[in-house]
Amino acid sequence: MIEWLNHNQGFATTLLTLVYVVATIVIALIMMHANRLSSRNIDTMRHLEQQRNRPYVLFDLLSLHFHIHAKLANLGATPAYNVRVTITPSLKAVVGTSGIPNPSEREVPAGILDHPIALLAPKREITSALAYFKSFEERFPEMRFTGSVQYCDSDGRKYDEPFTIDLKYYENLLTISEKDPGEELEKIGKTLEQIERDLTNRCS
Repeated sequence: MIEWLNHNQGFATTLLTLVYVVATIVIALIMMHANRLSSRNIDTMRHLEQQRNRPYVLFDLLSLHFHIHAKLANLGATPAYNVRVTITPSLKAVVGTSGIPNPSEREVPAGILDHPIALLAPKREITSALAYFKSFEERFPEMRFTGSVQYCDSDGRKYDEPFTIDLKYYENLLTISEKDPGEELEKIGKTLEQIERDLTNRCS
């Protein structure tokens, strides 16, 4: 073997050099792959950190004491800026409603729906009354709404949170909860009318 190597030194040197080159290329490829994995891990960690420290703004419609309220809430860890809500069909607040037919009812702009909110702090929510439930249901019999909330964070990154809200289930819930104040007022009115008629008959 040694004699063969002595007679073929050039070939042996070339073969060793080739082995070194191949090994170097393999090591370089392995390092490149490791660097790519490391870069991906860093990007993933950066993304997770951004998601953990970003605002999360949600919009909802809910029934409180037989009135429909609009609610915006920032459930995230950082403030949300320039918060806007788009909703279909469009909503307005109704004033002068009491649960019984009232000609003085009129629509007015709903603050959190008609104007952008410059700043919504983390863990903060804003609630705005829209209308008495029955009045709201008469205006929107389908009781289904779609839209989105647009806002940005302190670095200017923009977010768009779509939503779909179905209030039909509230109809059954309201029948098993507290008494409807509108119906109670109507009953009181009828009772007073009956008392007035009784008094009139006695005095005549």
